[in-house]
Amino acid sequence: MLTLVVELPVAAALGLRSAAPVPARPFSAREAFGALTSRPGLARLVGAQLVFGLGTIAATPLYALVFVDRLHLPLADVGTVAVVGGISTTAAYLAMGAVIDRYGHALALQAGALTGAASVACFALAGGIPVLWAGAILGGVSAAGIDIGIQGAMSHHTPLADRAAAMAGWNAATGPRGIIAPLLASAAVQAGLLDVTGALLLCVVPAFLGFLLYLLPDGSRPKPKAR
Repeated sequence: MLTLVVELPVAAALGLRSAAPVPARPFSAREAFGALTSRPGLARLVGAQLVFGLGTIAATPLYALVFVDRLHLPLADVGTVAVVGGISTTAAYLAMGAVIDRYGHALALQAGALTGAASVACFALAGGIPVLWAGAILGGVSAAGIDIGIQGAMSHHTPLADRAAAMAGWNAATGPRGIIAPLLASAAVQAGLLDVTGALLLCVVPAFLGFLLYLLPDGSRPKPKAR
């Protein structure tokens, strides 16, 4: 009986027919940035993401120092934090997908940014496993909200033919920050300019500023509630 239940959806999928794919269109780096900046709402969102990610990405390599240097956690406890974060992320993708379908991408991005800032604050102030778990749960919600929110924003602001170019422009604009921010945060701690707690609390500032920037309107309208 179980085999039949599993095989029926697989067999049904054989009858599906997809539409003809949109022809691939090559684009230059200039065109990629043009596809992004020519849409003011999308440009505002990438600015918010630049600021938000500056805090959350810079904080990431410092979490290991919280686990080892401050709390002296065994590997088993570190593993449970990772598992809790993974479960939270998986569940949050389902929830954020429903949020976007019902209310639009802006709410998912705002929720992702607020929970991301709160997650960094939890790791900054954690004195034990429960607060680390809270930080991991909030971080999972943040990752899902930002990721699926960006996809929703792209879908809202760009036609399908320009979406690849706009996404390439987005990644090119935010990519260097992902390399530089962790190096700066780690270097500040290693040089003794900041301790781990101070560095993480400093990371909360741009993360929360990014949330405030996500509150600015980007020209999207929430979808009406389903009845």
